Amino acid sequence: MTTNDPTVTISDAADEAQNTASIVAVSSCKLPQFWSIQPRLWFVQVEAVLQVARITNDASRYNQIVSALDTDAMLQLADFLQNPPETDKYAKLKDEILKRFSESSDRQLHRALTEVQLDDKKPSQLLRQLRILMDDRASEDLLRIKSLALLPPSTIRYLKLLRDAPPDELAEVADELMENQAGHSVMGTHHQPAQAAHRGDKFENTLLTSMAKDLSGLKLAIADLVTCIKDQGITRDRPQPASGRFQQSSSKEEPASDKKKFCYYHRLYGSRAKKCERPCTFDSSAEN
Repeated sequence: MTTNDPTVTISDAADEAQNTASIVAVSSCKLPQFWSIQPRLWFVQVEAVLQVARITNDASRYNQIVSALDTDAMLQLADFLQNPPETDKYAKLKDEILKRFSESSDRQLHRALTEVQLDDKKPSQLLRQLRILMDDRASEDLLRIKSLALLPPSTIRYLKLLRDAPPDELAEVADELMENQAGHSVMGTHHQPAQAAHRGDKFENTLLTSMAKDLSGLKLAIADLVTCIKDQGITRDRPQPASGRFQQSSSKEEPASDKKKFCYYHRLYGSRAKKCERPCTFDSSAEN
C-alpha cells in the first residue's frame, strides 16, 4: 500500500541521510593507538576525536575503542570483549580499561622517583611528567629537587643561583641553557666532532687550572715581597759604615774596638753627626 503523505517521505529521507552521514563519519574516524601508560589521557584525546567526528552512537563508539587497542590490551580485556554488555557498551568498556590499566597512586609516585629520566625531553617536559605522576602528593620542593637531580651537571651548575626559584621558572631557564649548549655543540661538531661533546666542561676546567696557577704564582710573589721588606727593615736598623760623602778620608781606620763603642749617629755619619748618644767614644777633635 502506498501513501501520499509527504511528511513520511521527508522523515524517511532525513533518517537515511543521517545514517549515511554516520557511516561516513565512522569510516573516516581514526583513533590514536591505545596508550596503556596513561589511559585517562588517552581517553581525553579519544573523546575529542569522537566529538569532532560526531560519533554519538554507543555501538559505534565501542567499536572505535576496540579497534584502537593493541595486542597486549586485547589479551588483558579478553574476558570482557568476548562477553560485552548489551547496553552502555562504551561507558562500561571505558571503566574496565581505566580499572585494569591505571596505575595506583603509589606506583605512579614510585615510578616518578625511580624510573623517570630526562632522555630527549626538555627540562620543562620532564617537570610536567613528574607532576602528572606525583599528582598532588608531591610538594613544590620535592618537584624542584627531583627535576634538578635529573639534569646534566653542566646545567645544574648554572642553576645553583636560582635554587629557591619555583620549579617552573627553573625548568624554563634550564630549557634555554640546554638549547644554547646544544647549539654550541652542533657548531663545534662541524669542525671538531671529537671535542664538541665536552667542549664546555674542558673550557671550564682549563680556565680553573689557569686561575689556580695564577693564584699560586701570586702567593709566591707576595711571599717574596714580604721577605724582601723584612730584609730591608733589618738592614735599615743595622748600623752602616760611614759613607765617603759624609766622612773625610783618613789614612788609617779606627780600631775595631773603638768602632764598637761609637753611638749610632757617629757610626753612621762620623764627624758630621748632629747628635750623640752615650756611651760614645767618638772624638770629634781627632777628626779636625
